[in-house]
Amino acid sequence: MEIAECNQCPELEHCHVFGSVVGEPDQAIYAFVGEAPGEVEAREGRPFCGPSGIFLRQALDSIGIKNYYLFNVLKCRPPQNRTPTMVEIQNCIPFLSQQLNEYKPKVIIALGKVAHEALASLKVPHLHVIHPSYALRKEMAVDEYAFELSAALSSINLDEGLPLEPFISSLHNHTDYSVGDSIRNPAEMVNRARWGNMPVLALTDHGTLAGVYDFEDAALTAGQPYIIGYEAYVDYGAGRTGHMTIWVTSLTGWKNLIKIHNMGIGASRKVTLNYNSLLENSEGLILGSACIGGVIAKILMEDGEEAAEAKIIEISEALKKTGSSFYLETMPHIEVIVNKEDSTYILSQKRLNAFYLQESKKLGIPAIVTIDTHYNNLQDKKFKMEAAAIIHRNKKELESPTSFKGETYHFMTQQEVRDNLRKMGTEDQDIDRLIQATEELASRLAGANFRLPREFKPISIGEFRLEDALRTNYEEFRGQKLSNASEETIKIYDERLKMEYDRIRRKGFEWYFKIEYEFVKRLRQARVPVGIARGSAGGSLVAYILGITKLDPIKYNLLFDRFLSEERNDPPDIDIDVATSYRSKAIQILGEVLAPNSLSGIMDYTRWKKDGAERDVCWLLNLDIYDYRKGLIHSQEALELQNAITGHIKYRSTHASGFVAYSSENEFFPLAKLSEKNNIPSIEFELNTLLKLGIAKFDVLGLTELDNIYMIDDGGQPIIDAMEAAEIFEDGELYIDRIPNIEGMLKFAIENPIGLFQIKTPSGNRTMRDINPNNFEELVHVVALNRPGPRDSGMIDLYKERKAIKPDEFLPSTETTYGCPIFQEQILVILNQAFGMSLGEADEVRRYISKKKMDKLAAIQERLSDALQDQKKKEIWDQVMNWANYGFNRSHAVAYATLTMMTIWAKYNLKEIFYAHFLNLEDDPVLLRAALREAHKLGIKIARPNLLYPHGEEFEKFSRSFYNGEAIVLGLNLVKGLGKKNSQSMAKKLAKGGFESLTPKRQELVVKAGFVGEGAFIDTSLPIENHKILPWYEYDFKDEIGEMEEGEDFFGKLIVFEDKDKIMKVEDNSGIYYLRTSKGDWVTKEEKDLGIIRGHFLKDKNNQIFLLERMNGRKSILKEGYRILYISYPKKSKKDNYYSIAVLEKAGPKASLIKCIIVDDEENLDHLSPGLVIHGNIKDGSSYFSWDARRDLQFNYKERVVHA
Repeated sequence: MEIAECNQCPELEHCHVFGSVVGEPDQAIYAFVGEAPGEVEAREGRPFCGPSGIFLRQALDSIGIKNYYLFNVLKCRPPQNRTPTMVEIQNCIPFLSQQLNEYKPKVIIALGKVAHEALASLKVPHLHVIHPSYALRKEMAVDEYAFELSAALSSINLDEGLPLEPFISSLHNHTDYSVGDSIRNPAEMVNRARWGNMPVLALTDHGTLAGVYDFEDAALTAGQPYIIGYEAYVDYGAGRTGHMTIWVTSLTGWKNLIKIHNMGIGASRKVTLNYNSLLENSEGLILGSACIGGVIAKILMEDGEEAAEAKIIEISEALKKTGSSFYLETMPHIEVIVNKEDSTYILSQKRLNAFYLQESKKLGIPAIVTIDTHYNNLQDKKFKMEAAAIIHRNKKELESPTSFKGETYHFMTQQEVRDNLRKMGTEDQDIDRLIQATEELASRLAGANFRLPREFKPISIGEFRLEDALRTNYEEFRGQKLSNASEETIKIYDERLKMEYDRIRRKGFEWYFKIEYEFVKRLRQARVPVGIARGSAGGSLVAYILGITKLDPIKYNLLFDRFLSEERNDPPDIDIDVATSYRSKAIQILGEVLAPNSLSGIMDYTRWKKDGAERDVCWLLNLDIYDYRKGLIHSQEALELQNAITGHIKYRSTHASGFVAYSSENEFFPLAKLSEKNNIPSIEFELNTLLKLGIAKFDVLGLTELDNIYMIDDGGQPIIDAMEAAEIFEDGELYIDRIPNIEGMLKFAIENPIGLFQIKTPSGNRTMRDINPNNFEELVHVVALNRPGPRDSGMIDLYKERKAIKPDEFLPSTETTYGCPIFQEQILVILNQAFGMSLGEADEVRRYISKKKMDKLAAIQERLSDALQDQKKKEIWDQVMNWANYGFNRSHAVAYATLTMMTIWAKYNLKEIFYAHFLNLEDDPVLLRAALREAHKLGIKIARPNLLYPHGEEFEKFSRSFYNGEAIVLGLNLVKGLGKKNSQSMAKKLAKGGFESLTPKRQELVVKAGFVGEGAFIDTSLPIENHKILPWYEYDFKDEIGEMEEGEDFFGKLIVFEDKDKIMKVEDNSGIYYLRTSKGDWVTKEEKDLGIIRGHFLKDKNNQIFLLERMNGRKSILKEGYRILYISYPKKSKKDNYYSIAVLEKAGPKASLIKCIIVDDEENLDHLSPGLVIHGNIKDGSSYFSWDARRDLQFNYKERVVHA
């Protein structure tokens, strides 16, 4: 089909904007690919002629690019310039491919995310920069955007569109798995090497092998010859450590490297290899001397040339015995010098290079040249250094950096290496010899064709037959739960069980179900509270009959194929939820079940996401994060750093819940321990890597809501006992159909969300209010839709609309969701019924859509081309493409909705007990206060025990909160400075000797906490000063902020705290508000520690409270002018004018406050500060203060440039 004839996308404005060429076509080597035509482009019929296009052309012109092609992914305009849908992109991609093949540009640049994903799906090599429209929204200047383009094109010859010269083979390179030492991932490193036509690339991360599979996958995909390597920390005697580079040549070498790496696990986070073990197990490995921090270099510095030469000989001779060899690594880092603490010179890279060349000639040991690279190009160095300062939480690293001096820690061409070595005094003939030896070694190592192992045998745990256990349990199930069922129903269960077990057996996964069956059985025997189900495992009848889950998949219409399809070959995944306080016990039981196999944790690598990157960038650059997020601060430096670090590793930790077991674990998997307290080491590979390798994981997750429901009081479990008495809960299973008044309970939950599973958060409560569920099925929908994707995509709004006005026609399987396919299983059924796909194949298509694998989808669409000629089927396909990206797993949603219903039932029917349990489980003071406010609203009486009263043995109860039949008695565990352990010991001491047995310090603590008064129990309010010692629902507030009008000011004291986003907030009985302080006037450490801030405040819009003054009474009357009570940092408007937000006190006998905006030069605004008296005027009804800056600043005044 020709572009001009295409009308596949009914929502688009069919303007059919083709590509265009700027300048001379025969000289155009670049192609810039955008997203879609805008309003101007649609009208003019050519791409990039609107504001963003003009901006792009100006930027290109400023860097000398005159000839180029302009294309868009979409040829037609989306309504209101919205982001194109998956279907629209898919329809237009063939046209883009056709254009690129016809014009054959040498360099392709994706402008924005849509173009980048489209080109990636076509597997077209390209660069990626931000779209010019985004740059305009961020108020970037033309020269700033030109810099972005220039930086992206820095490795390109602007005349030929090719790398200037191939990079030299690089055998010493780090990625972000060397945490803190790099912010490039293995794929980015490989792509850069491939772009530079590098002959061979090695990965040698510091002390870790975590990234090797990512690296190998990226290299194989890119066609980049590669070497698996490692830069080791080596203990070479007397507690001295240095680096050595290790390159792997064979499977034997890989096993040896894993062996000596795992032997190096010690008390510290750093894996340190034993020198002798390394030499003895060096078969299949090649060793290098590493950088100036290497073993040989350190001996040279500490013991001199003779000792260093002896060590070189010793290593070389030892390696010969194992068929290995040793290489001396010279490096082109001209700036590297090592000094003592008193700055006395010790060794330079220049001197080290000369020594290695000397020893190479003398001993016949080969010398090579390696570059210790940590980033792809020089422009990335700044970001790498800033990221390290963030990771180490040390801004001083940027003020006087001690590492990475100079400009040489990136990939280089041979000429660049030559130039640097010449500057270091190396002769040309020696340089020739070094480069030749390097390329020969690189070629030999890459030519060995070593590939990482990818096939592993499953583990086994005992001799019992799963089939026997399944048969016994099913016979019991039929006798108890199907005794009154129809023959048709029994047949459904029989056939489903047979189908599932046959598939499990054929795929060889009986061993996995045996482990999970035995594990959960022992958990229940040990009375460990276990959840209903988690994830897609809830769709397995086999898991339900074995007791692994407590969710009947037939009753809730759950698909087994979403859990284990015919097409799936990797092990299934069954996650187990337990009560958080029992998790350690559960892990111990898992280890016992898996014995004699070893149990290991899984390393987790936390990468910067948008929120975290914003927070860290603002910390580093001293920016107000609230203003930055609101777009009130425009910092190009911040934006560039945020983009550079997002998606890269910030730190590593242990996976929160996952474990793996393998009989040959030490032979194939590198381990590490992040703490000597942790008895279980973790495999360094992250979860995604292990799943790709087919390694089964076992998840044990803690849920505090299970602690609440199963909590023991006075030897019993009041909530579980009540559920069983109501006959809605039996043997770990909740029977939804036996619960009366579900609709009333759901309304109660909307108004009282604290502590309710899945819906306790602001997001969860908002989704509850939006969906307004009337029954359990709709509660399942809430769980499925309570995510950013469905909300941002408009899915929740569409669901609400269709629930209110039910559609006449439904897609298959969407009758209960009002025509909205919100579940992944619905997508599978739709594809199965509409296109005849197997459920497993349909699940693969769903995955392709969610992961935006355009090439895979194109192949599927080509196969369905005949079916898609049918207009109705085409509409179904388009809906699947648009909905599948947000679908949620129904099995998981039903399982978690069941647990949500358990918490709702408990809170609705046993309010006092539920809140008491919550107070014992929650650590966050903000949530504790919220819970007490909510309980007070419901009329629940709350008291504290009077510790002067002779409670006798009853004192032991007071270590934690409980319900005594009349009130919730707050426990000593809520007293600041005590906690669970100390509160228990104090309660025992009180039971034996009463209040007098406490130390004077402890007595003072509990008196301040309000645990001393009259009578047996105290129910009076607590002064606000002690709020953090004991959270309370009634404080000595003079005013309620919630009842105030916007613009109203007040004097008093508020609770102040820093939330998880590092934003300061204040609180009173009416709720929580953002705190805004004047520039440079931060909340003090004393105020943070006390948790109280006193002063003069102003209530503003958007839940903001301005701190005006720290005082309890007004200052002297102002006779003239305006006194500044609040002033913000200068901000830049869209018209490039600077302004500050201010709150001013107007002179006069009756002071009045004015919130306004002051516009002036940035330097003038910088002089403004709280307390300063300024002059000017403000017109009635205006928010702009006309400041007489010339009068107030005098000699410091700077003339303002006004931007229209």
